[in-house]
Amino acid sequence: MKKALKAFVALAFCLSAVRASETALPVSKDSKVNEGNPMTTYGNEEFYTVWGGPLIIKDEKALLYFNGVDELRQAGYVCEFALLRLYITSMIAPAPANIFKIAGAWDEATVCWDNRPGEDHSIQVMKDLPSSQDVWFEVDVTNIVKSWMNEGEPNNGFYAGISEDVSTAGGCQFASGEFPDTTLRPRLFLEYYPGGGVEQQDMQDLSFNVSGITGRWADISFSLDASGFVSLKVYDARGSLIKTLSDGFSGSGDHEFVWKPEQAGVYFVKLSSGSNVIVRKFVSVR
Repeated sequence: MKKALKAFVALAFCLSAVRASETALPVSKDSKVNEGNPMTTYGNEEFYTVWGGPLIIKDEKALLYFNGVDELRQAGYVCEFALLRLYITSMIAPAPANIFKIAGAWDEATVCWDNRPGEDHSIQVMKDLPSSQDVWFEVDVTNIVKSWMNEGEPNNGFYAGISEDVSTAGGCQFASGEFPDTTLRPRLFLEYYPGGGVEQQDMQDLSFNVSGITGRWADISFSLDASGFVSLKVYDARGSLIKTLSDGFSGSGDHEFVWKPEQAGVYFVKLSSGSNVIVRKFVSVR
């Protein structure tokens, strides 16, 4: 019976060090701005037009923002890879699309050409639009997302437009966050992992363990060779902070905590001390 219980506990908690994780973030707000109608708002459209080029006087640009990026950064994660996916519903004319950072805050319901936020072209990605419609347009935006998650720059979302450095005009329409088919709405795919160095078993000044008895709560313990500031926090699978167990000065020696989740699920326990960061994952069953 004891052997069976031990096997059950090991399965329930799935103790492991966290490595690269993946998620697909749905767009949380999007709109467009139209130079030809500078005071018109478009925050509830089912699709948005991206249109421009040297022969076009009136540009149209889309704005997209994804919740989850800042939350992952605040939870201590860094970006490894990011892919923006837009579903092309109508192709007007092929042209190089330009994806770059929005430089200020904006509101989906009120943004228009006249009050649009600034443009940050310090990092931008240019890629040709597809020649057909009813296809996914995928853009590697890793460097842009890294500037937010890894370097702490403000995240105001993406601008999508047509590059001005082209010889012909072009554009397309893509499904928005209000498109009826939810599977075709904009997505931001991320690969991320805990920052600060994970699974540093050779550290002599910090040790960390998460274990459980019945799969209903976690016994959390760590040991410090020297006193110092310690942060011990629990996050859910979305990167949202669930519980702060310690966030201040701790003396040297052994420290123990018992934490009981309110519901079953996957959780991450993150311990930070100085430049060291260790994350442990467990699955709680109730």
